[in-house]
Amino acid sequence: MGPGRGGHRQRRHCGQHIKTPLAGARAEERDQDQYPRKQHRGQRVAATPLVVLDGAHNPAAAAAVAEYMQAFRRVNPESRVILVLGMMRDKDHLGFAKSFRGLVDQVVLTQAGLSRSATVEDLYVALHELWPSARTEAALADALALARHLARAQDLICVTGSLMLIGDVKALRHVGRISPLRG
Repeated sequence: MGPGRGGHRQRRHCGQHIKTPLAGARAEERDQDQYPRKQHRGQRVAATPLVVLDGAHNPAAAAAVAEYMQAFRRVNPESRVILVLGMMRDKDHLGFAKSFRGLVDQVVLTQAGLSRSATVEDLYVALHELWPSARTEAALADALALARHLARAQDLICVTGSLMLIGDVKALRHVGRISPLRG
């Protein structure tokens, strides 16, 4: 699939998500947000600070997430963006991350609980030139806690880079731990 086709579809799905929460809606209106039907695309899981999970894992999908961040920044110029990033070893780490250049204020590198995951050390080496002050937390729960600690109420925390990472976040939120049975 060429980048034009996938990127267009990714931007369309992401565009469905950003209309309501970024338009300065009141809290009760934000609770009524309409998200794309795919559970791994731009799912808002907390409002204060705004926490969004996105299963983007390739450069075209990263461009769609970057468009979301740009829109967020236009509507919320005083807010910061904190990126929590974990990816699989076989992905284009730098190609993915370049979409976020100049859009994120803090970066927390982490990893999903799979042997296929890039380690935080792998990610740091690959992305050091882009984000020399990126923080690393191998344990996903610790990475999320750090992002929340760094965030103010009006900020955005975006967790992205891997569908497995998003699955792990959801497991942590709903069960309190990651199942050893998943693949």
